[in-house]
Amino acid sequence: MAELGYLAIAPNLYSRKTEVFTEQNIASAMRRFWSLLPERRADLKAINELVNALPLIEREIVRELVINRNATEERMIKDIVGMYNYVKGMYKVEKMGIIGFCMGGGLTFEALTKVPFDASVIYYGRNPGNISDVAKVKGRY
Repeated sequence: MAELGYLAIAPNLYSRKTEVFTEQNIASAMRRFWSLLPERRADLKAINELVNALPLIEREIVRELVINRNATEERMIKDIVGMYNYVKGMYKVEKMGIIGFCMGGGLTFEALTKVPFDASVIYYGRNPGNISDVAKVKGRY
């Protein structure tokens, strides 16, 4: 995107606790979560049993990314929107883009319903919480 003249945004949405939310810690915790049988992944009792058996750091990750995921994503969306508004207010930016992978893809898609990024790339992210908000997405096609 930068080569095409866009300011490409790549925020570290885990920056509040970088010692906890490392790539290795997240991968380890989520590997344990995904080891649950599919029918047990929505079972709060099974999730709590798993969480109680995890090391402290991995517990925090599963709580943040699974149990409290909606609140985590809301905070991250606010961070993205705040970053967008800050950059647009402080700098003369003609074109700004955003890219997201997996959870970041879903966050990117949701952020696009809140602020008018000029370009985006969404890699396998989920739809916005309110699917009708897709009509709010701006950008060049």
